[in-house]
Amino acid sequence: TAGTGFGPWTVSTSGSAGTFLGDAARHGAGAASLDTGGQSFMMWATGSAEAARSLTTPLSSGDTLSASFSMQFDNGNRGIALSNGGTEVFYFQVNDSGFRWSGNGSASLIPWGGLRETGVIVTFSVTKTPSGAFFTAVSNKGGLNASGTFTAAGIDRIKFYVNSAGGGAGGDYAFNKLSVTASTSDNIPPTLVLSANQRLIAISVVS
Repeated sequence: TAGTGFGPWTVSTSGSAGTFLGDAARHGAGAASLDTGGQSFMMWATGSAEAARSLTTPLSSGDTLSASFSMQFDNGNRGIALSNGGTEVFYFQVNDSGFRWSGNGSASLIPWGGLRETGVIVTFSVTKTPSGAFFTAVSNKGGLNASGTFTAAGIDRIKFYVNSAGGGAGGDYAFNKLSVTASTSDNIPPTLVLSANQRLIAISVVS
């Protein structure tokens, strides 16, 4: 969960809660691929816990921020929140009512039998656009293929949070694979236009 393009982690807890490095496979075989070297960042909370990181550089148009999390039980609330300049601009959350996100978006909870029962990974990504951002959230077990747009002047911080989720491995919140991918638009070769009385001698493109 170290990655590049981010500042240090800021972790806070309230009430009965904690953070640790552990294996997402505790949620079942369906969540094992979340781990890197057998570990993911884990949080548990009957109170509340959150872990946040600032981006070294706020997302520019075309940049993509992505992360994945795993879950098993649906008690409490767990999710991701994005901020700009200290103001939350988007959230994506799951609880026993299903998946919810900014703008009154919603999706049904992934069923237990054979699905959440053996662990579910959700891959979340957000791409900055000139006027806002576009997000996707997809489950490795099906039943979730969410997407949409939201307004945001910028995105410079991501937060993972869990509250009122109880104890035990099934209530833990695991996340990993946090990354920022820069836009490749700057690598597009320029368009060259010659007038009728000009001729091309040479052109050099440095990427």
